[in-house]
Amino acid sequence: MVRDRFTPAEDAAIALKSILGHGEAVLEECATRLTTIKERIFNIRLCCFRIVSERELWKLDIDPEYGIPYKSMYRWIQVLYPSDDGLRYALEANSTQKALSAATVADLSEMKRCNAVPLASKFVSDTCRQDRAVIEAAKTATEKQFREKLNVDHGQHLESTEH
Repeated sequence: MVRDRFTPAEDAAIALKSILGHGEAVLEECATRLTTIKERIFNIRLCCFRIVSERELWKLDIDPEYGIPYKSMYRWIQVLYPSDDGLRYALEANSTQKALSAATVADLSEMKRCNAVPLASKFVSDTCRQDRAVIEAAKTATEKQFREKLNVDHGQHLESTEH
């Protein structure tokens, strides 16, 4: 065991504990920021995919593998997001925006992912998805509040994600 001969053991222990504690606090802050960034990226994808889809902008791009315009938005997204994780999240955002056709781009920009994804699922009726009050709740309610609203007020049957 290597010992620092200049710092008393008690002082060294206090200093190292402080360094390690600060490191943990920094990691927690980074995780919080990363979560916020991921949430914003999801909103940006919802909005961009809505605009690309509605205006069929993907048709204006050339598929690099075939040298001709893309045949589908799915293929355009596949090329845009070559990694499995990127593609999975992009396809989730695209299918979410498609299912939430009553939501405007402004609505999509504010919707929480934890609410938008279940709202877009096959377990929620189209009537419920079209309801302005539900769309507004998806933007402001916590995940638990939103699921309760769908289940109690709108007769949906979404399971809780709490463990």
